[in-house]
Amino acid sequence: MTAAKTVGIIGGGQLARMMTEAAHSLDVRVLVLEPNHNSPASQVGAEQVFGTYFDNEKILEFAQRCDAITIDLEHVGVDALSAVQSMGTRVVPTPESVSIIQNKYIQKLHLKRNDIPVAPFFEIKAISENLNEIEGDAIVVKSKLGGFDGRGNFVFNNVSESLEDVKAFSNEEYYFEQKVDFTKEISVIGVVSDAETKIKFFPIFETQQKDNICETVFAPADISIETSQSAINIAGKTIQSFKSPGTFAIEMFVLPNGEVLVNEVAPRVHNSGHLTLGGCNVSQFEQHIRAVLGMELIDPELIADFVYMINILGDRQGPAKVTQNSDLEELSHPNVNIQVYGKEEVRPQRKVGHITCWGKSSDEVIQLADEIYKKVNI
Repeated sequence: MTAAKTVGIIGGGQLARMMTEAAHSLDVRVLVLEPNHNSPASQVGAEQVFGTYFDNEKILEFAQRCDAITIDLEHVGVDALSAVQSMGTRVVPTPESVSIIQNKYIQKLHLKRNDIPVAPFFEIKAISENLNEIEGDAIVVKSKLGGFDGRGNFVFNNVSESLEDVKAFSNEEYYFEQKVDFTKEISVIGVVSDAETKIKFFPIFETQQKDNICETVFAPADISIETSQSAINIAGKTIQSFKSPGTFAIEMFVLPNGEVLVNEVAPRVHNSGHLTLGGCNVSQFEQHIRAVLGMELIDPELIADFVYMINILGDRQGPAKVTQNSDLEELSHPNVNIQVYGKEEVRPQRKVGHITCWGKSSDEVIQLADEIYKKVNI
């Protein structure tokens, strides 16, 4: 009898939690490296090893117990990942791809070098000589490291009048790009099991933001066939440029003329893909575990005409009232999947769970999701 494979995940948050459940369905053991006690992943059966995401010695020690290593977040110690890869352990995504993506300015340079369409972007120190490259007068100053859900982004709608304020940002920590006039935001998630195999794409998701945080996601995206094909082609070119197996989420802007620009890339499972858990024949989490272990991938498809997901966000500060899916069994419905992330503390705008609903009519599905959402009190 073949011994069960073990996947190590650096990070033990909600993404690791849902990867753990998917791994167990494939008879794969999971270890997570996480500094916080009672991590979401450990609550569903992952063995937790205590350590930080940048502790090289601990990561190397952790990897020795695993057949393959993956990540819950991209802000991890790349040197340690490279050392793990050098000792023969499979690392997905590759350390090289993580190194490029975790610094957003380096990520944008990489995309531009590979002829992938992005908004014009420049270093802070070069703002004066590059203002003529910006259409209009609006820019976004972005943190190079660590920003997510809009954190680390600063919008200047009239940069000509705010030039000195922009120059005050550290060139080492920030860069700026043209503020894009877009009509929609979409996400394309592609998974590759090996760098030489065909990319398996999920249906294109349309995302809707509120206060810079993803509020809802639905599929199929309400875009033209031409825009859809362009988005898939650009996403494929983007993923191929990293020469790495794994899951890649390509966030894109749809312009008024139907063209698309790449906004950001995540080298991991992604919030926009949570609706695949229940809403597709295979979740992004199972597909990713398959990729991590070099297994055969599944052709993803929606299980209904319309699939819709709402993020459950904290609306207060304090202990969580609900931490497990089992606490919400009274809300069960054949066309609903509710995930609670097991976070012990609720904070305003913190993602603590999500609800996915599906069916034939978008109006009926959205109404069902809203009704369920109103009954959830985390």
